[in-house]
Amino acid sequence: MATQPHLQVEPGDVNSVALLPGDPDRVERIASRCADTVEVAENREYRVVNGTYEGVPVTICSTGIGSPSAAIAVEELANAGLVTDRDYDVVVDLRVVCNDCGRDYTVADLFEQGGCDCE
Repeated sequence: MATQPHLQVEPGDVNSVALLPGDPDRVERIASRCADTVEVAENREYRVVNGTYEGVPVTICSTGIGSPSAAIAVEELANAGLVTDRDYDVVVDLRVVCNDCGRDYTVADLFEQGGCDCE
């Protein structure tokens, strides 16, 4: 299969475990916790880095903003061999971080208490 148009990856470029942060800057933050990191590609809002975390080869790929760009990233990672011959469930852990104090909340907790404690 040819090089994917957005991620600029091809078969053999990605590992079987992937972490998908939205912001490309988070790729570097996650990669800093890995060993043997190698930047595979960078194009527009997409940045792809391979590394090893606790002995497990991982691919870290930013997805940009919103569902459409995330769908492109997942589809192109699949085309490059990330997802093979099985069905998978996708689990999203959405957290909210207060820009004023840096406190971290689940969305449900933030709504239940009506905002951040620092207000």
